Amino acid sequence: MNASISSQLTSWVKLKLNTKFTQSTSKTPFAGFESLFFHNLARMRPNISPYDLNGNFSEMSNVPYLQSGSSDVVKENTLAILPGLEFEPVKNWKIMADFNLLKKNTNEDILKLPGLIYGIDGTPKFVNRSEYNIPLLGGYSRNMGSTNYFSPNVYSSYNYTLNEDHNFSVMAGFQQELNEYKYLSSSVQDLISTTRPGISLATGAQTTQELRNHWGTQGFFGRFNYNYKSKYLVEINGRYDGSSRFASNSRWGFFPSFSLGYNLAQEKFMEPFKEHISMLKLRGSYGFLGNQSGAGLYSYAQSMNVTVPGPSGAGGPWYFQNGREAYINAPVPFNPGVTWEKVQNGNIGLDFEALNSRLSGSVDVFQRSTKDMLGPALDIADMYGGIPPKSNNANLRTNGWELSLTWRDQLDNGIQYSLTAMLSDNKSVVTKYQNPTNSDPANAWYEGKKVGEIWGYRASGLIQTPEEAAAFNKLNHSFLSAVNWVPGDVNYLDLNGDGKLDRGNNVLGDTGDLSIIGNAAARYAYSFNGYIQWKGISVSALFQGIGKRDYVPGSSDVYFWGAGSLAQVTVFKEHLDYWTPQNTGAYYPNPYAAPAGSAGSFISKTEQVADRYIQNAAYLRLKNATINYALPERWTKKLKMSKVSVFVTGENLFTITKLAKMLDPETIAGVNSNDAGKIYPLSRVYAMGVNIGL
Repeated sequence: MNASISSQLTSWVKLKLNTKFTQSTSKTPFAGFESLFFHNLARMRPNISPYDLNGNFSEMSNVPYLQSGSSDVVKENTLAILPGLEFEPVKNWKIMADFNLLKKNTNEDILKLPGLIYGIDGTPKFVNRSEYNIPLLGGYSRNMGSTNYFSPNVYSSYNYTLNEDHNFSVMAGFQQELNEYKYLSSSVQDLISTTRPGISLATGAQTTQELRNHWGTQGFFGRFNYNYKSKYLVEINGRYDGSSRFASNSRWGFFPSFSLGYNLAQEKFMEPFKEHISMLKLRGSYGFLGNQSGAGLYSYAQSMNVTVPGPSGAGGPWYFQNGREAYINAPVPFNPGVTWEKVQNGNIGLDFEALNSRLSGSVDVFQRSTKDMLGPALDIADMYGGIPPKSNNANLRTNGWELSLTWRDQLDNGIQYSLTAMLSDNKSVVTKYQNPTNSDPANAWYEGKKVGEIWGYRASGLIQTPEEAAAFNKLNHSFLSAVNWVPGDVNYLDLNGDGKLDRGNNVLGDTGDLSIIGNAAARYAYSFNGYIQWKGISVSALFQGIGKRDYVPGSSDVYFWGAGSLAQVTVFKEHLDYWTPQNTGAYYPNPYAAPAGSAGSFISKTEQVADRYIQNAAYLRLKNATINYALPERWTKKLKMSKVSVFVTGENLFTITKLAKMLDPETIAGVNSNDAGKIYPLSRVYAMGVNIGL
């Protein structure tokens, strides 16, 4: 529910007020259902029946848990109030005061009831799977969270024009944020009533947890603008920001920036081209921004963790006279000097409009250097006795460019159309990092490392014959697996020719048979969108994609490999193309499956990160297409309406990619490779409707 009101109190004072209230309720069968649902899909092998011999649902089917009555209900109420005042005591001088008040309350009720299955003789039995953490006699939790956010923003601006050519503008202001969060949770076990559960209606142990935190920022900012006949443009900005995440002597930072613009189209020598080029503006900018997101809320303060036994007696590893008891850990190391990361931005660009504004576009080239990022501390003695805190000692540099072109026109027959194309690219490299030996380059940062590097083994294919397997087994492959290779296993290459398959000393320059085989960073992001309109009918579409990106499945990535530990095995049609003596040209290697404790020795022969199975994750997707028809005005007037239109739209209509079909190119980014595919998929959506304007 939204409401907005404004009132001109006097000729120079205006009051405005916006309010918004939202209420939402979500209900799932049990806590974590969505993520566990896609995780458990990998367990549903085709030879597992959802029924037992008597026709009852089996435990593996998951249905007994869905039928148990367990539920996770989350209710959330959010109220936002945004009052504001605008003053204009004299012409061109404005004073603005805005306030943002946000209050959010969340209440969660979790009822955990065991599943009911039947033995072969029909005897009922309550069961619980470990990841669901359901007490056999039931459990109930109430979680309550509250967030209060307050942010005043007061600023003043003044505009001044001299001789109609020189335009000046100045602005100064103050901004503050305060966010307070409170959370209280109480849980019980062994319920007296499952239909009316409550914290006091249980006979088992009760536990209570509490969390409170806050953060705040303050900032002073200013801006100066000047332009001469819209030909020469200057802007100077400055911010002085403080954050509660840092100690008092490291809390504040000053972040200046400036930009320059030069519109060549306003020069006299461009007047002969005025009809063809209406704007040709060169611009450049340079400046700093502060980033605090990498620091913890209380990173400058020493903290001690408290361990309390759980309701079943489980807790810390230490036993005392009366069994496990609560205890407080020793203070962890901390760094009181942690401060702002500084993002240094430099940009050169060109904006243009030509051919009576039918053609427009922009080109940008930029460099972004993030300095004083949080990285590992200097090397210290092994006897230090703790994990060294992070320090502001890492740098990252990103270089890139962006291009945008738009063509719009109207033909003599009334057809209007527009087409916009965008293309961008960037690369990031670590320029400073505390790793003096460049150790573990595949997993750790080092100076010169490109963001997204994929390290892995090279492979010549699959071993086809016993003779090839015998030749391979002459190598020392114990680093990968002590089990001998057989036909159908992957033939990893001994790149350095030392008779071993390993990662050498695991330092840059001596990584044995590991090498860089790809890069997971997205390159050449592009999009095309356009529309065409004629006599009330319009068609629009948006295409987007990535031109270059590599993806490599990790070991035990069940959705890609299909095989592995017995608890994580699934089979898609693609997985049937595995090696056999009759299918020597197969894509997949031997499909090993074994209990989790013993599967590793076998899948290590086939599921190493290797160039043979690196995936091309580039794609082109039709994100949206819409057909719209607006009724003629003479019809809508008869209906006493200002506008009526009918539309049909679709989202994610098709995708062109070479990525393995069980994965989606938009959902693999930022996901642990072993969990790829275990996510709610992007859906193809069709919709139709009517827009009515009264």
